[in-house]
Amino acid sequence: MKLVLSDRFWYYVVAVALIGIALTWLLKVVVAPQSELVVTTVETGTIEQLVSVSGTVEARGSADLTFPTAGRVETVEVSKGDTVERGQVLATLERNTLLAEQAAAVAALRIAEADYTELLNGPSVEQRDVTTTTVSQAESNLIRVTAEEEEKVANAKRALYSSDLEAFLVSGSKASVAPTITGTYLCDLSGEYELDMYRSSTNSGYSYLLSGLESGVFEAGTSFSEPMGKCGLRAQFTPDTHYGSTIWRVPIPNMNGASYVTNLNAYQLALEQADKNITAAAEAVDLVKKEQTLENAAPRSEALQRSKATVDQARARVAAASAAVQDRVLKAPFAGTITDLDIVAGETIGSEPIMTLLSEESFELTVRIPEIDISKVHEGQEARATFDAKSSERVPLTIDFVSPLATEIDGVAYFEATLSFTDIPSWIKAGLNADVDIVTDSMADVLVLPKRYIKEYDDYSTVLLLKDDLQVETKVETGFEGSSGLVEITGLTEGDLVVAP
Repeated sequence: MKLVLSDRFWYYVVAVALIGIALTWLLKVVVAPQSELVVTTVETGTIEQLVSVSGTVEARGSADLTFPTAGRVETVEVSKGDTVERGQVLATLERNTLLAEQAAAVAALRIAEADYTELLNGPSVEQRDVTTTTVSQAESNLIRVTAEEEEKVANAKRALYSSDLEAFLVSGSKASVAPTITGTYLCDLSGEYELDMYRSSTNSGYSYLLSGLESGVFEAGTSFSEPMGKCGLRAQFTPDTHYGSTIWRVPIPNMNGASYVTNLNAYQLALEQADKNITAAAEAVDLVKKEQTLENAAPRSEALQRSKATVDQARARVAAASAAVQDRVLKAPFAGTITDLDIVAGETIGSEPIMTLLSEESFELTVRIPEIDISKVHEGQEARATFDAKSSERVPLTIDFVSPLATEIDGVAYFEATLSFTDIPSWIKAGLNADVDIVTDSMADVLVLPKRYIKEYDDYSTVLLLKDDLQVETKVETGFEGSSGLVEITGLTEGDLVVAP
């Protein structure tokens, strides 16, 4: 009996040992590093968001300055060779009489405004009962116009988000045929869908994990299109196509679509028209309410209009008097140096030039910002330019001015912006072309990682951390994302090796 127990004991020992050897071999096969891994190193760096445009160097010349009117010189505030700032007072003409006329105009305006206010208020005891039909009609019209315009905007947005939808291959076999995306996108958010394909027991042999704008697991239908989430889109896959381990991206809207610009312009036009029409309807409501108030007041509308005209006339006189005073103050139109000066205090002058101002910055760079980027760009932002004439050098600049008026080119609105050089290189010439990167936002001294190394799930993100030849899926947190694809990341250490998923 003891001999039998001993044999079983050794039998179990040998079996356990063989199982352990098999598991060890299997683990090495599963986690052994592949021979062609794409690996990067976690580094500390700077992430930037950029708007890239092109521009041309233009020369800033000099200006011969003069007063727009003749008069006697009262003061000369500068001398030849002085450096002045933009807006600085250079000289003045005698203006005592004009200042008195301006003060009188201001006093007359205050009297006119007081008379108008007194007439407008009127005695409340004399108000009459009036019907509210006109006001109700205007308010009903405002509700109707608002509903109609909001529907137009919604239709234009649906057209923008639903046109030319395509699935783009993110990873996997390039021989795979992209699924066909159809339907009308009914949700509000823009962004993208990600379809992570895998083999399954479905009729087509494939299913996919949906993430991004919506999430879930769906069958990859090949006979007909199947719903892709709950926002109205459908996906149909091509039979006899290998989709295993492929990942597809469906952007909403498709900015590469043939009708994207047309639909975007239509959507923006719908927004503008909606704002215009709703504002007009609201102003109509406001107008009829004011008219109702006037009808309830004792004064006649003619008296109110006459009083209001008196106020407008007084304001115009104040504006004219102020303009006349300003015409006798000569200010520098830009920063620069006074190179010529030909007046003295007490001298009577006409319309001839009296001094010359040479620009302090002799060159500037002019670019055109497309309307899709104009909200990101403002005065004071830094930029870098690379010139064809000297492509090895990156020249720093600063945005000085962004035009509020758009210029349409081939159906797209552009806004002209002027950039000044931080330090003008000696080789800069007028007419040179440059590629300009405008820094709209940045973050320095952070751990950075290319976005393609990060795998995103619904509630978290991971990377494949390479440790001792093993790939360990590690949770991380992502933050600021730059235009070049770099992403701020926490949860790793500088120098860590990360494998592309």
